[in-house]
Amino acid sequence: MALVGYLSAGAQGPDFGYFKDGLRKLGYTEGTNLRIERRSAAGKPARLAALAAELVALKVDILLAHRLSAFSPFGNFPVEGGLVSYSANQLEMHEGVPRYVDRILKGAKPVQ
Repeated sequence: MALVGYLSAGAQGPDFGYFKDGLRKLGYTEGTNLRIERRSAAGKPARLAALAAELVALKVDILLAHRLSAFSPFGNFPVEGGLVSYSANQLEMHEGVPRYVDRILKGAKPVQ
């Protein structure tokens, strides 16, 4: 079963639902072939490092950081192999991230 870590700076909003829907369209069902561990800093950026460490300790297959500023302490996130997706079109972004996750879980490197 694939293990995905999902770290968010704010409270869980509708974006997480879009993410799960996108994964479901690609054949991933939480509890069947996918486990998602979620952590939210609930608007308290000082908590992000500890929450990220919790997810890393779980040995997640991929760690997604949602709505973390590039100017945060996680500025090196993409350089160190993290997945970053940006689009001015929110729907494109919500559909694109699950596709990237699918490719990485199947063995592709983030830069491929």
